[in-house]
Amino acid sequence: MRLTANDLTADSKQNISLHEFGLLEILTMAKQLGCAPEEVIIIGVKPKDITAGVEVSDEVSSVVPKIMGLILNELSN
Repeated sequence: MRLTANDLTADSKQNISLHEFGLLEILTMAKQLGCAPEEVIIIGVKPKDITAGVEVSDEVSSVVPKIMGLILNELSN
């Protein structure tokens, strides 16, 4: 997946701790503080399974080269 900051949506629940801030809230705060990056591109992989563990799945491992290519392409633009 390739997303920009504009693709993020606000969570309807109220954050009560700094540990609960999501990426959208962090970017909003950075804008308010005048230190937001000019552009944010998010490259992600939708997980098949989100069970806790330390191993990378075969599915994710198999797309790492593609992800690296996408990141390098973004950096060259």
